[in-house]
Amino acid sequence: MSLYTDASLIMYPSGYKEDKIYSLKPTDGSGDLTFTRASTATRVNAEGLIEESPVNLLQQSNSFDTTWLSSGTTETSGQSGYDGTNHAWLLQRSDGAARFVYQTVSITNTYTFSVYAKAGNVNWMYFNNGAGASAYFDLENGAVGTITGGNTASIESVGNGWYRCSAVLTNGSDNRIYPAVSNGTINGLVGANIYIQNAQLNIGATAKPYFPTTDRLNVPRIDYTSGCGSLLLEKQSTNLALYSEQIDNAAYFKINDGASSTPIVTANYSISPDGTQNADRVQFARTGTSVGNYSIIGNSAAINLSSIGTFSVYLKSLTTTTQNVLIYWDGGAGVGNVYQVTTEWQRFELNNLPVSTASFVIGTRGGSGSFINGGDLSLDIAVYGAQLESSSYPTSYIPTTSTAVTRLADAALTASVPSLIGQTEGVLFVEMKRESLSESFFVILSYIAGTTAGSYGNSIYFYQLPNDIFVSDGYVSNDSQFGFSSAGLSIGTHKIAIAYKQNDFALYIDGVLIGTDTSGTVPAMNFLTIAGGADVLGHKNVLNQVQLYKTRLSNAELATLTTL
Repeated sequence: MSLYTDASLIMYPSGYKEDKIYSLKPTDGSGDLTFTRASTATRVNAEGLIEESPVNLLQQSNSFDTTWLSSGTTETSGQSGYDGTNHAWLLQRSDGAARFVYQTVSITNTYTFSVYAKAGNVNWMYFNNGAGASAYFDLENGAVGTITGGNTASIESVGNGWYRCSAVLTNGSDNRIYPAVSNGTINGLVGANIYIQNAQLNIGATAKPYFPTTDRLNVPRIDYTSGCGSLLLEKQSTNLALYSEQIDNAAYFKINDGASSTPIVTANYSISPDGTQNADRVQFARTGTSVGNYSIIGNSAAINLSSIGTFSVYLKSLTTTTQNVLIYWDGGAGVGNVYQVTTEWQRFELNNLPVSTASFVIGTRGGSGSFINGGDLSLDIAVYGAQLESSSYPTSYIPTTSTAVTRLADAALTASVPSLIGQTEGVLFVEMKRESLSESFFVILSYIAGTTAGSYGNSIYFYQLPNDIFVSDGYVSNDSQFGFSSAGLSIGTHKIAIAYKQNDFALYIDGVLIGTDTSGTVPAMNFLTIAGGADVLGHKNVLNQVQLYKTRLSNAELATLTTL
C-alpha cells in the first residue's frame, strides 16, 4: 500500500498566493489552506537572501483603477493580455499633455520596476520614478530608448507584441507609466494609448518573477533557512529598534571615552543579507583595556522592555580574520556577550534581556568584574538588521525606519472539508521543526460551529506547551475521549501522527509509540487549523508537511510514516 496514494490531503509547502497555500493533493483546490497574517513579513528565499513577503511592493498590481492614481488617464480593463487572459488594461490619456497612472512607494535603496506592455496607437512607453530617473521603451521594435538618472533598463519580448519592460533604480517615490509619442517625447497626441499588465516593484537589481497582489496582506512565507522550503509560522512580534538598516542615522549614538576613537559609520558600504548594497560599515578603535576605554554604538533613545527580551543583529567581518565583537543590553544588571564575527554574514542574538528601559550596544569596551566588557581593540565590521523585541528568542527580521514595526501572527485554516477528514477513522500527520523551547504550537481537526471560546467542542488536536509538555487530546461535545502526553519535543525536526478510530487511538512521534487508548468515540470534524483557531497560542515553528488519511493506518505504518 502507498501512503501517498491513501492520503486524502497532502500539504507540502510550495505553491502559494495571497490568502492561500496550495495542497499537492487533492489538486482541485478543495484541500487548499486559507492563510491569514494581516501584515507583511520577511522570509529567507531559495537563494538564501532575506526578502519581504510578498516580494512585489505594489498594491493591486494589476488593478490600475484602484490604489493606483491617475493624472489625466483612463484605465480600461478586460483587454487581451500577454498570458492569453483578458486581464490587460488599455491606458489612455485624456488630452495631448503628459498624462500617467502611478502608485507611490518610497524606497531608499536599489529596486526594479517592471510592467508588461504592448503598443496601442503609440509605440512608446515612458517610465518615471518621480525622483529624477526615467526610461523610454520602444514597444514596436523591442528596444530601450533614452535613459536618465543613472539607472539601467531592459526590454524582453514575451510574444504577440508584448514586452516586459524593466528599470533598475536607486531611491524613488512615484512610479509613473505614460503613453509616449516617441523616444524623448511624451505629449503631442490626444488620446494616446498603450496596453499594460502586471506591474511589479521589487528590491534588488533584477526583475523577479511576477507576484500578483491585492492588499499585500495574508501572504504565506515559504522559508528556506534550512535549505528546504517550509511554511514559517510565527507569533506576533514588534521590532523596537528604529532605523534597523541605517546605523548612520541619528537614532544611534556613536561615542568613545575621549581617548579612543568615535566609531566611523559608512552607509551602504557592503552587500547585506538581502542581496543589496545597504549594509553599513562601522569601524571601532579603543586605546586600552581599562574600564574607561570604549568605542561603541547603540540606540540613542532608551527603549522600554516590558517583558524579557531579545536583541539580534547581522554582523560580518570586513577584514580577512575573525573579529571579537561585544554586544550588550545596558540596563538593569546588564546582559552581554562577546561574539566571534567571521567573513560570512551571521545573525547574533542576545537573549534574556531584563525588563528595563535601556539601550542595546555594539562595539568594544575594556573593564572587568561587574562591567560588561570585551571585544578586540579595533574592529571593522558590517552591520545590518538590528532588532529588539519582547520575546525570549529572535523572530524573523522586521525592518524599521522611524517607528517600531509589528509583524502580526500567522495562521492557516482549511475551508470546511469534511470529505477530506476521516469521520469514523483516520490519521493526522505533521512534520515540523521546533525552533524554540519557550513557545507553543497548535494543530487541530475540529468542528467549529457552536464551539465557544475556551471549550473543546468536537476536536482532535495536539499542542506543545512552553513548559515542555507535549499533549494530544480528543473531545466529543467537550467530553474527553482520549489523551496522551509526553516530554517536550527538542529543538529540531519532528514527525507526529495521531491515529483515531472507535476505541482505537494512538500517538506516534519520530517513529516511537507514545501511547494508545482503547476506549473512546471519534468526533465529527470539518476543519484543519494550524497555529490558530479558538485558542491561538504563541509559536515559532516551520511546517514541512501535513497529511490526512481517512483510514486508520496500522501501528507499523504509523512507525514508518513518522520515522525521521
